[in-house]
Amino acid sequence: LVAVALTMVAGGLMFAALGKDPFEAIRTIFWDPVFGEFAWYFRGQLLVKAAPLILIAVGLAMGFRAGIWNIGAEGQYIVGAICGAAAGLAFYPSESWLIFPLMVIAGALGGFLWAMIPALLKLRFGTNEILVSLMLVYVAENLLASAAVNWLRNPDAVGFPGSRNLGRWEAASNPELIAGTGAHWGVVAAVIAVIFAQIMMTRHLMGFQIRLAGAAPRAARFGGVNTARLVIFCLGLSGMLAGLAGACGSDQHRLCIRLWLHGDHRGVSGPVEPAGYRRGGPADGADLCGRRGGGSQSGPARRGDLGVSGDAALLPAGRGRAVEFPGAGWPGGGGVTTAAQRVRSMGTIGQPPTAPTRGRGLPCILYTAVSSRLPRILWT
Repeated sequence: LVAVALTMVAGGLMFAALGKDPFEAIRTIFWDPVFGEFAWYFRGQLLVKAAPLILIAVGLAMGFRAGIWNIGAEGQYIVGAICGAAAGLAFYPSESWLIFPLMVIAGALGGFLWAMIPALLKLRFGTNEILVSLMLVYVAENLLASAAVNWLRNPDAVGFPGSRNLGRWEAASNPELIAGTGAHWGVVAAVIAVIFAQIMMTRHLMGFQIRLAGAAPRAARFGGVNTARLVIFCLGLSGMLAGLAGACGSDQHRLCIRLWLHGDHRGVSGPVEPAGYRRGGPADGADLCGRRGGGSQSGPARRGDLGVSGDAALLPAGRGRAVEFPGAGWPGGGGVTTAAQRVRSMGTIGQPPTAPTRGRGLPCILYTAVSSRLPRILWT
């Protein structure tokens, strides 16, 4: 709660520096998704957005407590989605009930193996896991692009990139368990992961070793803690949970050129502990709904108009590359636009973008620096 409150204060100050109404901004981001005009839609989206964030954050929390910094969970998330989709599509159009469990296992295994790359390089060559895991995100993005246009492309898509819509295949779909709540199997997995992690961190020897290694590394080595095992365990677990999030933690039903993780997994509100991420996850889910919704211009119609089931969308594959969006899919009209233009064209909070404008001054610079990753989530 303290982290969420501080986020509101800092965000309000930033919007005020930009000349925007801070109270209107905070209301749009945090209040409207729950009590606004389209709350009937966004309330169900809170758990959808929070589930992958919680799954990833729980795994990262353990590594952070041990001083092991996995910055590449987004890449592990993408690889998990690729592996899960590939495992399911390999048996298309089978209606066996084993398809979805197989996809979940394949996604978790894919994320685990992707996380083992920085883990093994760190142990064998002493490389920095921060740099290696971060650079692997870009490798994963290119793998996703290759899968979407080549080996996982829907043969019935008439040339458009993207896999088959798994949401329309009953054996591979991840439907809501309770209608209208957004609670699917990814939410169940997130709850189980939080409980497991909290018990392990407070009641198990491994949790004690993780906390000791992070607080006093020299004392941990003197006490016989196997640091190599901790590296494998922490990176492997975080990669597995990120892959699990990619396979079943969201409502995304198909692979496209870009499969963005909705939110920066390093910015989930809450202390660096599993219970803290459980408390902060829903608040960050509301934050993402508010930033994506845009007030009265938002709602399910815009996502449906884009012609994409789920939250994956055909976004630019490279920095500044022009991509043509469908007329109704991009608020304010279609045409050719770039990611940089979409950031610059954001107008009043809660309104669709206007024509691109050029910002000047320190507030614009600060805003650009902080929001360098927001183009992925603002108007997808």
